[in-house]
Amino acid sequence: ALSFYNTELRKLDQAIVPMRTLLSVQQAAFKQVSVTTPSGRRHSYACAAVSNPADVSILSGGAPGVTGASLSIAAARSTVYSTGAANQSQDKEVSSTSATKQQLKKSQDNVGRTLAECQQCMIRAAHEASENGDSRAAVIRAVVPQVRSLVEIEFQSGAGDRLQRVEAMLQRVARGEVFEDEDEEEGKRCALGYVDGLEPRLAFHSPDGWPWTAELKSHWTEIRDELRKHTDRTGVWVPGAYAASDLQYAQDWDIAGVLTAGKWEDKGRFTATQRILKRLEGLHPFEAFFARMPPHSTIATHSDNMNYILTAHLALELEPAMSSLRVGKHERDWEEGEVMVFDTTFLHSAWNDSDQHRHVLVLRFWHPGLSAEERRALHLAHTLLANTPNREIG
Repeated sequence: ALSFYNTELRKLDQAIVPMRTLLSVQQAAFKQVSVTTPSGRRHSYACAAVSNPADVSILSGGAPGVTGASLSIAAARSTVYSTGAANQSQDKEVSSTSATKQQLKKSQDNVGRTLAECQQCMIRAAHEASENGDSRAAVIRAVVPQVRSLVEIEFQSGAGDRLQRVEAMLQRVARGEVFEDEDEEEGKRCALGYVDGLEPRLAFHSPDGWPWTAELKSHWTEIRDELRKHTDRTGVWVPGAYAASDLQYAQDWDIAGVLTAGKWEDKGRFTATQRILKRLEGLHPFEAFFARMPPHSTIATHSDNMNYILTAHLALELEPAMSSLRVGKHERDWEEGEVMVFDTTFLHSAWNDSDQHRHVLVLRFWHPGLSAEERRALHLAHTLLANTPNREIG
């Protein structure tokens, strides 16, 4: 049996099935507990106290979609007490212990210790999930223990326990939950990938909050001139719509990569831009690219679905007062040499009413409210999922 304190019971009910769920408990402190019933009868039993639910993993028998996950996802930061059933026979106890060890070994075998090993675990999970008809959700759930393992190794023991927000977000993604809210002054937000507690919640952020934006602006003509050298070359521009669904709002939007999936493009172009970006102190980039918007075109209202990524635009080439960006309830014009920082989980749209292309340098960077462990965990999750063959994950 388990007792929980300060727990969101609705979330807990979604994770644990009474008399069926098998748990693995780490770093438990054993203690004796005594209780007295209303009739005056006294009972004593041994229990294992666990201060951090992240030390409890669901091995099997949980509600659909949670096997392999940390219990912290369901139990928040509650205290967990595991109480043994005193009336079990010795044979049942031996059988249960044996089953637990087998399940624990299987769970450990499905977690890698290097990126390559974790990727192979993900591929196996995708194969098993496709056979069970639970592809997308199961694959996203499978990434949680892989990320925890890699972060623990890369940082230090206990680092995985500080990933509760990231793990909770991934589990919500697996369940298909979408975060939505609307602020009277800022506008409506929508995000599938939503990490709790990231502040402030603003459509546009002041560039002054990031000193590196001033350094970036001081190099804007150098960056613009380098882009001009490659603008008309074959193979530089690719469609900015990664998925078929994106075509609905950005059919004519083209991009030229500078930093993709954590790797700097190595094609002999944009070397000056890369050198400048690498020198920007305090910038933790997720992605960087040039974006080209054709004359008399629009990008329809949409959300980029990740609140843990913020976006900065450095305007490079455009016709003044003819190109605008609307984020939430706020609208601003691009100005050459100026930087705009905004949150793309707010519904946003853009238009270019001029007779020329609009060119900007786009920087997507990690939200400063994330810890170093969380940034790394999210990067690893993106990498593992992107390289896991699965027709349901784009």
